[in-house]
Amino acid sequence: MAFWISWRQCKRYALKADKIEKWHNTLIENTGDAIVVLTPQGKPIYASPSIQKVLGYTVEEMLGIDLFSIAWPEDAIEMQKIMQQVLANPGVPIKGHTGRMLHKDGTWHWYEAVATNMLHDPDIGGIVDNFRDVTDQIRAEEKLKSANRLYAFISQINQALIHADSESAVFKEACSIAVDSGKFQMAWIGFINQDDKTIALAESAGMPAEDQLKFTKAAYHDHGGIGYLLRTETPFICNDIERDYGDFPMWQAYAALRSLQSFVMLPITRAGKIVGALSLYSGQKNLFDRQEIQLLEEVAGNISFAIDVLEKEALRERAESKMRHSELRLKEAQAVAHVGSWEVDFATSLAIWSEEALRIYGLSTDDYQQSYASWLAFVHPDDMEFVLAQIKKSQESLCSSAFYHRIITRDGMVRYIYSKTEFDFKDGKPVGLHGVCHDVTDIHKSEQAREQSDSNLLFIIDLIPQAIFVRNAEGKYQFVNNSFAASYGLTPRQLMHKANNNEIKTADRFLAYDKEVIATGLTKTIPELIFTDTNGNVRVFYEVRVPYTIPGTNEKAVLGIALDITEQRAINANLRQRNKDLEQFSYIISHNLRAPVANILGLAEVLHNTDVTKEDEQALIKNIKLSVNKLDHVINDLNYILEFKNQDNQQKEWVNFSGLLADIQLSLAGDPENADVQIIGEFDGAAGMHTVKSYLYSIFYNLISNSIKYRKPGVTAVINVNSSSIDNKVQLNFIDNGIGIDLHTKGHQIFGLYKRFHFHVDGKGMGLYMVKNQVEALNGKITVNSEVDKGTEFKIEFEA
Repeated sequence: MAFWISWRQCKRYALKADKIEKWHNTLIENTGDAIVVLTPQGKPIYASPSIQKVLGYTVEEMLGIDLFSIAWPEDAIEMQKIMQQVLANPGVPIKGHTGRMLHKDGTWHWYEAVATNMLHDPDIGGIVDNFRDVTDQIRAEEKLKSANRLYAFISQINQALIHADSESAVFKEACSIAVDSGKFQMAWIGFINQDDKTIALAESAGMPAEDQLKFTKAAYHDHGGIGYLLRTETPFICNDIERDYGDFPMWQAYAALRSLQSFVMLPITRAGKIVGALSLYSGQKNLFDRQEIQLLEEVAGNISFAIDVLEKEALRERAESKMRHSELRLKEAQAVAHVGSWEVDFATSLAIWSEEALRIYGLSTDDYQQSYASWLAFVHPDDMEFVLAQIKKSQESLCSSAFYHRIITRDGMVRYIYSKTEFDFKDGKPVGLHGVCHDVTDIHKSEQAREQSDSNLLFIIDLIPQAIFVRNAEGKYQFVNNSFAASYGLTPRQLMHKANNNEIKTADRFLAYDKEVIATGLTKTIPELIFTDTNGNVRVFYEVRVPYTIPGTNEKAVLGIALDITEQRAINANLRQRNKDLEQFSYIISHNLRAPVANILGLAEVLHNTDVTKEDEQALIKNIKLSVNKLDHVINDLNYILEFKNQDNQQKEWVNFSGLLADIQLSLAGDPENADVQIIGEFDGAAGMHTVKSYLYSIFYNLISNSIKYRKPGVTAVINVNSSSIDNKVQLNFIDNGIGIDLHTKGHQIFGLYKRFHFHVDGKGMGLYMVKNQVEALNGKITVNSEVDKGTEFKIEFEA
């Protein structure tokens, strides 16, 4: 059958198609959804006109934007994952990630999308992404979640408040629930002290342990959150710490460190007066709106109400506890504590004793009626006079009495008793007595044993040579043993409760070490602690300091144990020096002795094995003598050094520097080579010192003769010797105008044995070595300053 359509029918169909396309375009333009067709890389190749309503961009602008470039960074990752799913499933609609994209107006909006891979369809050739703005829906859901969170928070807080039995429990539960159920990042409650303008941390949750010290007693400002709270009695809200809390850079930095974005402070009241604050912190900006604040104010109000109720309850319980006189509980308490009670009615003169009082005195529970005379019969004879005096004093003053005494029980046991009595009055007149008797026998024995144990321990601690002390954070001594107190020239009693850097002079580093140990809670070892005792002796201690809590308190302190290693350190230094000397001696023996011995052996071999003339024989013998003399000189030098090392106990005497210099000048005057030498002595700064004269003479002589030996040719040698006294130390200076020494290349060898730096004059390199050893033997030190062609200066410093 032929299929024929008339021209009129074609025209009608064309008009209908135009109408359908117009409807389609109208629907796309006015729908709440936006449609874009994307390349696999996310670049739009088509955008529906409704894109401007949804994202704010025109169609032309949208075609020039990479969709991933306007996505929230975290959401862009999820969008990439969805894109991979879409590409892997052609023709299948895939629900996209609900995420945020940047609207043209600069705000972030939430969008929900469905994407379909139509790359295989030649008429479409892309990925169709249908998305719509769900920002209002998301925000509504968030508000609903926030409201549910807060209602759950309030509900749990109220449940906790019902069961809380103390103020601290209220605070603890409130902070924990705020973090666990309220989903706040951190919560804390603190008490406000308006006198010193501080807030003290009472309880917290979500706060790192290392931060709690910052909130223990933090200062607040009048223009800060606490100040606002006290001033207005309304919550203080900060929805953007980074932007709005710039006046407090320290807290702003802390918030940034802990990723805190916003917070609110709510007043905590007691009896209608603000006494503290509940602070809640969030990692989200702009969290606290009017609805949130209203609900949180209810929480703070409930906490305040619970505090008032607990305080009233505590007062009521205390009042009732005074009124309660449960016989069963009283009996149990008396039996456990070994405390008996009794009452006397003056009208009948009879006393009623409790069961525990009867047991203490060794009586039957049937003998509960006693008299004053029967009680007095139990008092130990040695304590009778004291007890009667206490009773008389109480009767005359009608005041309560309390005293310790001994009794002898019915079965002959001696017990220690603490007795306390109170008068009963009616219309201002005494009508009876009541009291307690506490059997403290076991306590007395325990205290005696403990005192003996403490005494033994202190005796041992005072005997040991180690110095032991306990010092609190203020630097005051809480305990010291004899060894420690002796270092200050005091007794332990004199040193107790005195403070370093105040009553006791000491170095600041002592307290710095203590503060470090207290702050960190870690043991600190100080291998070498230098200390000058009251006699001026410098001592070195090996010390260990550990954290310590003073018994009976929570006060933090430091326990220190110090071992005097001064002598050991000196011995070690001496051993090191002796090792150096031995190394030097071994060097001398292997070098200075080896050469002449080798020469002697070689020459002797020539004489023995070779036919030599008479003249050559004489020459060989002469050389052997020279080598033997050189060998003898080395051995004599070694003997001289060893003799000096063994002279430990030389007698000290007063040595006058001018007289010593005059003796040396006299000994040098006989040598014609010393004619052109000028020696100047200036000793106004220090006339002399107590020392070993022979050592000091050798030091003067060697340094002066050294300056003469190494003077500049053709120039008058000028040698200046002067003295000074600085800080209880005597200083000697030897200054010449000689040829000098290159200290850059020779400085490390200048005091070495057999070290010479100039060979145009005779010398062995012994003088400066002996000078250094003799200076150190006199507990001094020597230094040198020299330049080539500018002279040399030796400085020697001795303790006065």
